[in-house]
Amino acid sequence: YTFTVFVSGSPSSLACTITGSEQHCSDTSDSDKVTVGAGDTISVVATPSTPAAPTAQSVLWSVQYLP
Repeated sequence: YTFTVFVSGSPSSLACTITGSEQHCSDTSDSDKVTVGAGDTISVVATPSTPAAPTAQSVLWSVQYLP
């Protein structure tokens, strides 16, 4: 899966990919920070890495907000 952060419906550069038997990923690159403003929405979209139907899984994500 590739997990991509969307801001107000648009994809950002903030993303990470889990492949094979991996169980977690993170994107802590300074170049992949996103700016959000009052009224913006934030969502995470999970895209399967292969066209095969994925099996059900649980996903947790977190955000660090720096004013």
